[in-house]
Amino acid sequence: MRLAAGLFHPSDQILNAPDCAETSRRGGLVAVSVAVDAAMARQQVTAAAALAATLAAAAAVAAILSSLLYRRKCGGLATRVRELEASLAAATEKAAAERRGRVRAQQSLRRALSEQGAQLG
Repeated sequence: MRLAAGLFHPSDQILNAPDCAETSRRGGLVAVSVAVDAAMARQQVTAAAALAATLAAAAAVAAILSSLLYRRKCGGLATRVRELEASLAAATEKAAAERRGRVRAQQSLRRALSEQGAQLG
């Protein structure tokens, strides 16, 4: 049973605690050292803050690392797309040149056949 800030009733089994400053002879109240409790609380808060800072730093490092890996992957994919587009353009140009060559060959063959037919007839 807590009576006031830092004071406990003897039935709370605080009498044998090492942080008791004094005990009244009438069986009344025990003054509890608040400094020890405050130091323990500060230590717990400090540990929690250190853990939170460590987790935040780990999350930041993970975010930066994943961002760098994502950019590298995107850059590699963009380079590959440019290479494929250049290859496609070259293949298209080659096919068009072959087609123009076939058309010229057919035209010259027709001319030769028509000249040959004109000479025979």
